[in-house]
Amino acid sequence: MYTIISIYDVENVRVSNGILIGDKDTHNYNNMNSTHEWGYGIDIKASSNIEITSIQISMMTGDGIAISNLPKQETSINKIRTTENVKINNCNIYNNRRQGISIISGQNIDIYNNEIHDIKGTNPQAAIDMETNNDGNQKVDNIKIYNNKIYNLDSPSKFAIETYMNIYNVDIYNNEIDGRIIVYEINETMNIENNIIKNGEILAKKGRAQSIRNNIVIEDNELYGSNINMYYTNNLTILNNKLENSKIYHENCENIQIENNSTN
Repeated sequence: MYTIISIYDVENVRVSNGILIGDKDTHNYNNMNSTHEWGYGIDIKASSNIEITSIQISMMTGDGIAISNLPKQETSINKIRTTENVKINNCNIYNNRRQGISIISGQNIDIYNNEIHDIKGTNPQAAIDMETNNDGNQKVDNIKIYNNKIYNLDSPSKFAIETYMNIYNVDIYNNEIDGRIIVYEINETMNIENNIIKNGEILAKKGRAQSIRNNIVIEDNELYGSNINMYYTNNLTILNNKLENSKIYHENCENIQIENNSTN
């Protein structure tokens, strides 16, 4: 495991105008006791008021940027500190082996005006992955993803944006996405609005037996070769979307509103 820049248990940090290059192509993968997916460009833990801006991050064996908490014994205040108030903007995050950005735990995180692309090497290979480790102390809440370009995702799954476990309140808007938005879990609200989505899908389905998908609004998007497929979702609104070579399908959903969508 390695990290080029570690931001642990601190406040008020700005990292800007740099180039971080990992060892993806030269790394020794022969040690079979490791998956070699824990090489990070920037690792943010138990910190607040952090801005990552105008950074180029590539060739990590794991993630370009990872965001999570620390156990209380590893923080200066001897209690679990949630990572919060993080801004990631104007970055070029590409050719990393596992993820572009992983959010394992954190709240009030804005990801905007970035290019995230060519993520390939080991699963999930998502541009942005929100997934806790099923720990009661971990939660992802109040995430805004906007004005990003996401493309050239290598895996067959083409995970552009994924939410998996203990995820609350996510807004995804004004992005250009070549790939899939996958919603395995959303516990409060998710708004997917004003995006251009190509060669992908908006999919909500069970990721685990107890997973919940509540209050999803899909509105004013343009979808090209990208279906909207909803399963086991409550309080679902699909409005004013333009669909070209795309369809809307739902199954086992409750309280659904589908209106004013155009199809070609």
